[in-house]
Amino acid sequence: MSPHQIRQFYRRNLPHYHISGAEYFITTRLSGTLPIKDQPFSFAEMEAHLHQTIEGPTWLANPKVAQIVWDALMYRDGKVYDLHAACIMSNHLHLVFRHLVDSSERGPLRNNSLPGILHSFKRKTAVDANKVLKRKGVFWQDESFDRVIRSQTEWEKIIYYTLNNPVKASLVKNWQDWPWTYCKWSRT
Repeated sequence: MSPHQIRQFYRRNLPHYHISGAEYFITTRLSGTLPIKDQPFSFAEMEAHLHQTIEGPTWLANPKVAQIVWDALMYRDGKVYDLHAACIMSNHLHLVFRHLVDSSERGPLRNNSLPGILHSFKRKTAVDANKVLKRKGVFWQDESFDRVIRSQTEWEKIIYYTLNNPVKASLVKNWQDWPWTYCKWSRT
């Protein structure tokens, strides 16, 4: 590990282990999308429930709201992260990126720690989406699922998983047909 990399660990409901400059898989969801449960959900249980969309908000299905989220993702690309892939679903979002450690031209994105990036993104998109939806209140679930990607094989599986999320949810037959997927290497 190079000297500029910083390790950070903290726990809320989920463990969070952050390494500056690492590759990450992030899943964040809308507030109120999972039922209250005594024990924490596994990632697989959470995903299965989110794809069913039986209960809870689906505000990201609104194209104006999805565009707000899309624009915020693209705005941060090259400033605080190198975005590899993303998928916006009706009630959650997947991101795969490399955290950028030293970027002298971040402008208003000054806190580029992983928690800072997610906080800034969620705050901006929540305010703008709530205006479009003519609502007030919590938009995003406070805590996100984050994972440091540890190998090229894992990275490839996660990219495939992210891009094929709308296929798995039976929304499209081919991931390229979903308007809210992004892969840096496929749309140039």
